[in-house]
Amino acid sequence: MVIADRRAAGDGRVLDAWAASGYERGQYGYPVAAQTSPDNGVTAEQRFQHGTITAPGPKTVQLADFLPATPEHVLADARKAIDGLGRSLREAIEQALIEASGNSDSRSTPRDEKDAVQLPPARRAGDLFYSDAATGVGRVQYEHGHNGIFINVRDTIQALDPEQGVKLVLGDSSKGPALVALVIATSACGRDSAPITAAEMASVPGEAIAVLTVGPSQPPIMTKIDHTSAFAIDANGNLVGKLQGGAIDSARIVSWNRGFTFATADSVMTVGPSGRTMLANNQDAVEGIAHDVASGRSLIWFNTGTRGGTAAQYRHDYVLTSPDAAPLPGSVPGIMLSAAHCGERAFGVVVTFDDLTSDQSMIKHRLFELPINGGEPVLRGEWQWPNMFRSESRTSTCSADGSALFNLYGSADASYDRTGGLGLELVQLDTGTGARTQSHVGMAGHSARSRPNTLTRSGDRLYWINGDDGAVLSIPLNQPSEARKEWELPAKGFGHQATVTGTTVAHIDSHNTPAYTEYDLITGKKMRGPIDLPWLKPIVDSQTESGKTTYAVTGVTCLPA
Repeated sequence: MVIADRRAAGDGRVLDAWAASGYERGQYGYPVAAQTSPDNGVTAEQRFQHGTITAPGPKTVQLADFLPATPEHVLADARKAIDGLGRSLREAIEQALIEASGNSDSRSTPRDEKDAVQLPPARRAGDLFYSDAATGVGRVQYEHGHNGIFINVRDTIQALDPEQGVKLVLGDSSKGPALVALVIATSACGRDSAPITAAEMASVPGEAIAVLTVGPSQPPIMTKIDHTSAFAIDANGNLVGKLQGGAIDSARIVSWNRGFTFATADSVMTVGPSGRTMLANNQDAVEGIAHDVASGRSLIWFNTGTRGGTAAQYRHDYVLTSPDAAPLPGSVPGIMLSAAHCGERAFGVVVTFDDLTSDQSMIKHRLFELPINGGEPVLRGEWQWPNMFRSESRTSTCSADGSALFNLYGSADASYDRTGGLGLELVQLDTGTGARTQSHVGMAGHSARSRPNTLTRSGDRLYWINGDDGAVLSIPLNQPSEARKEWELPAKGFGHQATVTGTTVAHIDSHNTPAYTEYDLITGKKMRGPIDLPWLKPIVDSQTESGKTTYAVTGVTCLPA
């Protein structure tokens, strides 16, 4: 017989839940049975007069200690993860606990953005974390693997792997300090990469309509073993050309009139209708790529680091490319937070490593012009801004005459706010002096996150694709305003890539049978596709050669006529 008083309500999370409901005066009433665990400690449950409370058991609580998530969140995500996979909740949690405790070896699986649990934004300098590719046994995985330290509330220094060494990772970087609490491996998990036969591109094939890049989905990036590739497709989805090099993190691709530029770990390649130029490269992480569609010029920059020097010598190397000239390498002293290519001119906003990693509330920003004919970067202006006030897009867009750069900026709180309640600032930079003007932008319930290489000016409006909900948003350039939703991509999140070239949105959905589609940026009208790419399916989510991670589509672009 169970005595019907508060002492009979067990302990732990069941007791917490009963207390939160108002004890015996709440919806459950008095307990009528002892607390039990039907799955060996994964959950705890207890019957009450008016229902049963099920809560995380001691094993789930123990697993949550390894993660930036509550036991309730872990349990809810685990139930979601195993849905339809034929696995028990007990098996999933116990296997994940083994992995989180470091007692098993396994392979990584692709992360899903909707299952990601971000580290709390209000971190302090000096806080440590332990993170890397999602690893585990079976289909329910937890992410862990390498060490990092917060240097402020949004940026980290991480020991990514033996090849990359220690690097500063900006908080808005795709490889930033997000821990994936739970992900589901796709049916391709553990499958070996399928060889793809295609002619190496010495020039852009005449029938090509688009190019996509494929590379490692997440760290560790094994530059000497794994690969980053570019694949050209025709209007029927056939593979008509290929380029390949060493694996590089965050690979991107941009295009211009029948040509494109992209980078691997060992080369920067510009491919046009009449030929190809290449520059030897020794990098492991792309920070961003900006381009001018009309001229075909581009600027690609890398998280180079110190390369054996001191922190004060931390730098970002860059390469300027052109359809009709040899690629031109250069370097800026510090961290290039954003950049733009406006006609014949290239620009970068730079802060020093020491300033960025300091506890100063205000730090110096510098606007450099990067000479397209060689020479040292030219300082055009400098100013003080709050340390955590950053551009939401790595690439700025230009005014029609190239005299101004436009970008959206936000505080750390605004960047982490998924409700859009805090809003952003539209910042205009004078390319001659660095003079700035800014106006408030209400986000109308959308997050601050933007898709890489989607920020675009068309007429007197600024357009971009939201990185969370796939909405195409716009604002006027000449007044404070609220973001206006123009239309929405039919598919978004992990497994999808979208970029904007001119006013064309190139989109690839690599779930199920991968497909390529083009839309008009302004109206959302479908211009081409969807075009199935069945040859791509064996590649996506397949194991890399090193076995450390899996392959994913990392970029896509149309080839404007």
